[in-house]
Amino acid sequence: RQLIIPVLPNLIDSVMHVMEMVGNGETFAALEELITRFPEEVAPHGARIGGSLCTKVTELISRYTTHPGESEAAALALSAAFPALIEILQALRESPQVFEALEGPLITLLQRVLS
Repeated sequence: RQLIIPVLPNLIDSVMHVMEMVGNGETFAALEELITRFPEEVAPHGARIGGSLCTKVTELISRYTTHPGESEAAALALSAAFPALIEILQALRESPQVFEALEGPLITLLQRVLS
């Protein structure tokens, strides 16, 4: 734990970069694991992580619904993305200002889910 905390911001950046490029279940699971194990340390990065997760989930939903050939891969990625999103929201529950920053991306995601 003490070895990871000093490099956690760089680790988050690396995982998020891979998530944006690939967006598969493993990257979401890795991000979820970081959030679960280091909620207080991840919280300062919460708006960026949550916003990126919302954007990526919205993209995956679009891919799932518009590209039938890719729907299985998108569904698998989504099954890992939602727990990561829930985990970051739980880690940020004591930070209402971050929720305000996430309001736009969350509303966009909810509109896409409900459409």
